[in-house]
Amino acid sequence: MKENTVVIGRKGEDEAIQFLKKENYKIIHRRWKYGRYEIDIIAMDQQDLVFIEVKKRNNNRISVDQIISEGQKKRIIQAAHYYITTNAIDSDIRFDLIFMDNRIKTTTFTHYKDFFSPTID
Repeated sequence: MKENTVVIGRKGEDEAIQFLKKENYKIIHRRWKYGRYEIDIIAMDQQDLVFIEVKKRNNNRISVDQIISEGQKKRIIQAAHYYITTNAIDSDIRFDLIFMDNRIKTTTFTHYKDFFSPTID
């Protein structure tokens, strides 16, 4: 029986958290919500606050550059802005992607730091 995307996504987040911990990231939140928007992982990388989107794929039909839609980026940025202002954050921030390629027996992790940046509309 095929696993649904929610189960696969949560397993991917579990794996990403373990990966980040090995890289000495401090996990602050997992699946942090602002209204109906969600940030997969919020973590500290030394002095940087990092908002991390996790994507796990079993196919390569879409390029990594297209894996987070512009709409999704805007929602992540809005949620991050709320998090930063509500918590009076005074750190450098960045938006990362952890991409997991699950086409082979051992999942490969690629961590794209500064995957995208907020833009002014």
